[in-house]
Amino acid sequence: MKNVATSNGRLSVQMFAMGTALAVHGPVFSQEVADAGLSYGLEAELRYDDNIFRSESRKTDSFIVEGSPFVKATFFNQGNTYQLGYRLNYAEYLSSSEDSYNDHEFSVDVNHRFTTRQAVVATIEHRLLTEQRGTGFSEEPNDLVSGPDDYDHTSYGLTYLLGANDARARVELSARREDLSFDSSYVGDTRDYSADQLGALLRYRVGGRTDLLAEYRNLDVTYDNTPLDFNGQPIDLDSDEDYYLVGVAWELTAKTRGEVKVGRSSRDYDGDGFSGSTAHWEAELEWRPKSYSTLVLNTKRESLETNGAGFFIDTREHSLAWNHSWNSFLASRLLGGLAENTYEDGNRKDDQLFWEASMFYDMSNWLDLSFGYRYRENDSSFDLVNYEYNIVFVRASVEL
Repeated sequence: MKNVATSNGRLSVQMFAMGTALAVHGPVFSQEVADAGLSYGLEAELRYDDNIFRSESRKTDSFIVEGSPFVKATFFNQGNTYQLGYRLNYAEYLSSSEDSYNDHEFSVDVNHRFTTRQAVVATIEHRLLTEQRGTGFSEEPNDLVSGPDDYDHTSYGLTYLLGANDARARVELSARREDLSFDSSYVGDTRDYSADQLGALLRYRVGGRTDLLAEYRNLDVTYDNTPLDFNGQPIDLDSDEDYYLVGVAWELTAKTRGEVKVGRSSRDYDGDGFSGSTAHWEAELEWRPKSYSTLVLNTKRESLETNGAGFFIDTREHSLAWNHSWNSFLASRLLGGLAENTYEDGNRKDDQLFWEASMFYDMSNWLDLSFGYRYRENDSSFDLVNYEYNIVFVRASVEL
């Protein structure tokens, strides 16, 4: 599971949803294949960003050269999979050298089946990441920020699966811990926190390709120190969240499949802050009118840790993607979406529009090329964080 922490360090309960793949049958365990052993590669990108600080008042553009070499060791044993990985993400801002950065990611993944009815999926990730200027706590206005801020992110995850793949009832029990620790060059150490989640998901088959779902999740967030709000005042953000969801997952034909979960979430703060419940949903629907063309609709409502305003960020996001293969080596992707971020008890609301167009060229079994364009606009009730940006990129990916 990649990108457990967002680029601005805010945590999303949605990112904890382990083992809830779109497929009706849930997590699929790897089988022995020819690519066991050591593999390595490089992803390189050249992009032009016309607003690197995500600012309306101090627009700065730059070409950015990014390289991501990686190595992973994969082992198989009787259908069980074990993998170790490392990735370096390096970016050089040609017009703003102080914003250049290098991130490191270490990971361990284990898929182990004890019997046909019992299995575990375990992950450990440690990341040394960067919060870029213009995101998170360095949104406008912030004259104290002279460069990106570094932070460490560590996660531990364990999912226990009970029930054979063809059983009528299957259960997934999960536990996860996230630790975020910022260098905190401009706000002290008030952003460091830990988040623990426990969850249980029941899948009950009502047809050959349809499952009914019932899920409960509890998320406990604890800050190491008392955070400060946008005005520099202390605010108790330790919270406890409960999620109660029901849904359905299906793969009725080769043309349509999906997973939808709806329910309620409640969030209570240890101090005198916000307490209450809201509607919650997670949905992904896929329609394949042709074998070479797919439409994917995603919609969700999730809860994010705040970046200075309010107690938390209530986010609703909807996107539609069209993936199309023109022939055996050329493909395209169009993506568009809307997001609405409401800062609970913070008198701030952001409306975002985003879209992307990409082309992919499969030159060989070890080299892929792509190029594209991205756009995002933020329209906020807090005028100082309004922005829009355009990105044009060319990317090459090599894996041996």
